[in-house]
Amino acid sequence: MSESAGVLVVRDKSRHETGEARALDPRAAGVVMALVAAVVPYIVSIDAYGVAIMAATWVLQWSSQSIWFFFLSPEDWFGVVLLIIVLPEAAFTYQMMRLYSGKTTKKQTFLVGLLGTLPLITVGVMNTLPLLWDPKWPYGFTWFPIPVIVAAGYLLVKRYPPPEQPRVWPESGKEPGLWSQS
Repeated sequence: MSESAGVLVVRDKSRHETGEARALDPRAAGVVMALVAAVVPYIVSIDAYGVAIMAATWVLQWSSQSIWFFFLSPEDWFGVVLLIIVLPEAAFTYQMMRLYSGKTTKKQTFLVGLLGTLPLITVGVMNTLPLLWDPKWPYGFTWFPIPVIVAAGYLLVKRYPPPEQPRVWPESGKEPGLWSQS
């Protein structure tokens, strides 16, 4: 402890100095993941007319004739965008909050994140198939999903490890559940 200008300052070794990882509040993890989900692009789309980079809140499109940048309104989120982009990213964000609350495991969290990218990959493959049969097909386009939210979650977990969950074996009798019911 030291006293400077009449103010008592308590100095103790931070977790960073002692080599321990810093803890992250579950709400902070949720806010970080929600910002990543809203701002970072998740798809690059290429078609006969140009290229588009899309995020949950904005779209950048360019062709040989012009460039457009616009923000999506909440009405734009209904339908396909809601089902294949917003809901899976919201589920992963919620799962990250549960991970930092100690209510789930890393494996389950990243399984939710990877399953959330499957709809984007499926739509991308389905839209690319007509181009494989006929490259001059005018309505075909290719999606390249970018699982940035899963990568951001991975980096967050590596930088700020979640609390470790104690392993409870069914024989220990510490936690009643399916194992103890007969």
